[in-house]
Amino acid sequence: MCGGVPIDFGRTSQGTGVILPDLRAVFADAGVTDESVMLVHSSFRELGQFCSPDDVIDTLVDVTGVAVFPTFTYGWWNGDVDWTYDTPCDTGTLAETARRRVGAIRSRHPFYSVVALGDILEQLVAIERRDRTAFGGNVWPMLADPDGWICILGNLRYDRSFTFFHYVEETEGGVPYRHTKIFTGLVQGREESWTMPVRNDGIQTWVEPMGELLHNTDAMRRYQYRGVEVKLGRGADVYRVVAKYMKIVPELMYHKEKERA
Repeated sequence: MCGGVPIDFGRTSQGTGVILPDLRAVFADAGVTDESVMLVHSSFRELGQFCSPDDVIDTLVDVTGVAVFPTFTYGWWNGDVDWTYDTPCDTGTLAETARRRVGAIRSRHPFYSVVALGDILEQLVAIERRDRTAFGGNVWPMLADPDGWICILGNLRYDRSFTFFHYVEETEGGVPYRHTKIFTGLVQGREESWTMPVRNDGIQTWVEPMGELLHNTDAMRRYQYRGVEVKLGRGADVYRVVAKYMKIVPELMYHKEKERA
């Protein structure tokens, strides 16, 4: 399957709900199985005209072994949040709906937490933190396995939806345009310090060129339906392309301030 196919969001005969049969077909044709772990970034603005958040979550949980949603908390490193498992996320309607679901498991991380739903949650032994870095010991390594997937639902730029890029940067030993910084804040009422890669002075994250390269190499594929875009790719393929080209052409991952047209 190359390029992409239209996605038909079919309405129920009663008109009160929406099913997503062709979205299921896209996942199945791509190779997503009930053993897969899929990270889902999303914008519900366009999807909301066709279905409810629960419709989409039900579909994702049904076609995967585990559906993972980023439940990031951007205010923590500014000292604005005492993070707990019940802290609302800043990553949109779909992620917040998943966070509130009965049976959801949220990782313990004050800024890069994720929530997981599905039938093989017992395999996510790495979801609890084993260190206090941005990505180590979390679900991220599982996304780079052969059965890991990255999905972006809705019209989101890569800059707003592809944290996996930064996981690759950190796992590959860092990059010259970022450095590690220590942030301290409250976690469940106690002060903790966590490390996170941040941009060097004068550098702005701009990963759209790397996103286009992922499409050109077929590591990510686009699908369109009535103005709704879906991007989908195997995490292992994404990791391979990003790890290779961020070293050869690091400018695919950033631009200098006032440099981008």
